[in-house]
Amino acid sequence: MTQSIKVIQNPNVSKLDIEKLTLGAVQYAALDEKYNRLRGQMLSFGSLFKTQVDKLKSTGVKFDNESSLDQLLRGENIQTSVVNGVVNVVEYREKVVEVPIQDSRTKHLIHMLAVQMKKNFDKYPKLREECDSRLYEFFQQELIDVIEAD
Repeated sequence: MTQSIKVIQNPNVSKLDIEKLTLGAVQYAALDEKYNRLRGQMLSFGSLFKTQVDKLKSTGVKFDNESSLDQLLRGENIQTSVVNGVVNVVEYREKVVEVPIQDSRTKHLIHMLAVQMKKNFDKYPKLREECDSRLYEFFQQELIDVIEAD
């Protein structure tokens, strides 16, 4: 709030800026309150859930998934860490993406199509309006690339 008071005293700041700042402060306060309320609810839910699981374990109930999940994770070399009873799983994988490369015949056909479309667009302007803008831009770029390559 002291920042907004300093801003109000500054003659170079417009009224719109002041209104944006105060509106932002109000929105931030509302979001902060909502975050704290949700955080408290999640903490209490986590505590209740942990208590219920501990009660079940103390009565002899065994969760079969715990050991098998741990074995599976270790078998895949996935790192895990436990913080306050919560297991965090960290995994990084590389992904190879293959990008097909056009052969010279395909490039030539695309170029011929681009030239023909340009002629048709020049002759019939309504075609240009009805054509998808992404397609038109692609063919424009194709013509530019061919001109630069020559």
